[in-house]
Amino acid sequence: MFTDDFEKTLSNVFHTKVDISAPANKKENDRLVNEYIKTHLQLKLDNKMVTLTFVGFEKENDAVWSYFEVDNTATAPKKIDVVNTILYESYDKQMNLMHVTVAGNRKSTRLNYPDKEASFQF
Repeated sequence: MFTDDFEKTLSNVFHTKVDISAPANKKENDRLVNEYIKTHLQLKLDNKMVTLTFVGFEKENDAVWSYFEVDNTATAPKKIDVVNTILYESYDKQMNLMHVTVAGNRKSTRLNYPDKEASFQF
């Protein structure tokens, strides 16, 4: 996500100033990023809802990369369903690109606001 767009959205959603580049409180920023992403990104693996575990985030140039893991995935999923509404409350022209790789097989799609659901078959 572009840093300025993400900071604006987090500030509006949580009614507080958010500075990802030079946070006054890194732990609080972690909490806000975690809560926001978990609210706006849901995954199902083979029709079973999974829980995202926050690993962290980093800023690289003008972008923010956030990292999450899914535990207890003993086998590679055959189907991944995604609900993605990241930044939708701030931008009615939002476009979310998603790249999913399973066992070396990469599939990609784009969601344009207001579309929020995508499915990947492997």
